[in-house]
Amino acid sequence: MTEGVLILAVLALAGAVGRNAMLVLAALLLLVLRLGRAGGLVRWIGGNGTSWGVFFMILALLAPIASDEIGLRHFMQELLSPAGLFAILLAAAGAYFGRRGVDYLQAQPQVLVGLVAGSILGTVFLRGVPTGPLILAGLVSLIAGLWQAGR
Repeated sequence: MTEGVLILAVLALAGAVGRNAMLVLAALLLLVLRLGRAGGLVRWIGGNGTSWGVFFMILALLAPIASDEIGLRHFMQELLSPAGLFAILLAAAGAYFGRRGVDYLQAQPQVLVGLVAGSILGTVFLRGVPTGPLILAGLVSLIAGLWQAGR
């Protein structure tokens, strides 16, 4: 048994204990692919999964517009409301930190281990959803830069 197989099995077990079906399914799918000798597919998922995940998330968010559940009037009201304007600011900050996170992960890939571990812990024990590793990497980058500047 390889270390990767062992880690995936532990993650599937942790997901089951924490009652997180998405973590269990993801770990088991990768475990099956790995044991089924589909290493190329596993590498493809690793290289492209985030982009496809973002695509499907945007698709789900736009579906109410496509089904006419949200019309132009409602869209504009929500967009220009205090919460909508605040959301615009936070989304812009999130996009900035996401870009910064991508750059930081390319320069410091070892931080990914902590981000993944923290996302898993938050998912299992806090019933969270692991949606922000890139943004978190951007925040780590910002804090690390401030830390270095203060030394």
